[in-house]
Amino acid sequence: QSRSSAASDVYKRQPLSSTINPLAYMQRSGAGHGDVRPLSILISGSGIYKLLDNQVVKPGSTMYSLALLGVEGIQPYLAPELLGPLNRRERQPSHDVFKADVFSLGMTVLFAATLIPNDACYF
Repeated sequence: QSRSSAASDVYKRQPLSSTINPLAYMQRSGAGHGDVRPLSILISGSGIYKLLDNQVVKPGSTMYSLALLGVEGIQPYLAPELLGPLNRRERQPSHDVFKADVFSLGMTVLFAATLIPNDACYF
């Protein structure tokens, strides 16, 4: 494997690991993120990817709560098990927050890999 190819592989993995590692840490600590989507991933001036925790910025501000308010562009990142409660306007759905975060991460990675909006993936 050439040096440039190896560097390219590291460059491709860095955004993913910079998102997975904080989610894994949060899960080990018993906390779910609840807002994994492209807008929650920031890039520093030095090119470091960081996962923003909106719960720190604004407690109670999960992706689900924003979807309840009608914020556009959130539903493609919501786990399928949250769609029924969303349609029923449930304030606090019963679901596995860690599995929902993994689904949201997958949809975020899909968008990053294709740069195609994933609005119609399962609607």
